[in-house]
Amino acid sequence: MMEAARCGRLQALRLSPAATLDSMEMERVIIDVRVREAALRRENEDALADRYIESFIATLDSVNPSLHAELVAAR
Repeated sequence: MMEAARCGRLQALRLSPAATLDSMEMERVIIDVRVREAALRRENEDALADRYIESFIATLDSVNPSLHAELVAAR
């Protein structure tokens, strides 16, 4: 569980404005997050998937609030 949370946090930190990613790189990170979450769910690891995505979303809210708002609105 702790590893899933750590991975979610690390992915969100990659999306901080200081990371100077272009929009394509940001999209790749977001797609990777969704792919990892889906893979965990396919493996019936819903608790890990929940922890991973919750950690990602919570960290993203603190490092890039505008992107967080966009992603939450799109859910």
